[in-house]
Amino acid sequence: MKALKGMFGTAIGFAMAAAFSAGIIALVLSLAAEQLPGLKALGTQLRCIAGIPAEGSACVAEKFAALEAAHRAVEAERDDLVRQATEYEARRKELEALNGLVENYSQFQTETLRFGKVSTGIRFASVLKPEVWSEAWCYLDRDVRGLRRQITLGNQTSGEAVRWTRVSPAQLSDADLTRAQLDQAKAACHFPEAL
Repeated sequence: MKALKGMFGTAIGFAMAAAFSAGIIALVLSLAAEQLPGLKALGTQLRCIAGIPAEGSACVAEKFAALEAAHRAVEAERDDLVRQATEYEARRKELEALNGLVENYSQFQTETLRFGKVSTGIRFASVLKPEVWSEAWCYLDRDVRGLRRQITLGNQTSGEAVRWTRVSPAQLSDADLTRAQLDQAKAACHFPEAL
């Protein structure tokens, strides 16, 4: 442990000595540059590297240009955030107005099978809360000899399991369906929660 502390102390001492020496060299070259014009450019570069740039040097101009570019980028980002916030607020107000007009906010998803269309409907609490739903239902629409048949497949209330409708053999015959087709239609329902 003492050896590690000694090595660490030596490294710190060396770094301090190197920094001090670099500073002295930069200062000497800076002063000498005034007397020897050939060293002026080198002195200006060394001062820039050391972090003490000469006034009016290219280093200062570059730093100012970088700061101005960063400032413009921040302003552009701020303006974009303000625009997004304004658009969000306008959209929120539109949805509030729409929510006041809508009494029954339901969405449907339909899947077409070879023998009919399966539709799942979901009723939501409001336009503003589409993640909160109250009930869902699923049914099969099918044309049989020119007559429309609609068979309710199941219902679901939020937080409860799906209640599948019992379809009698007479109902299957009336709709010209097999039990396998009925099971395929049930599989095509898109209830929001599978409990």
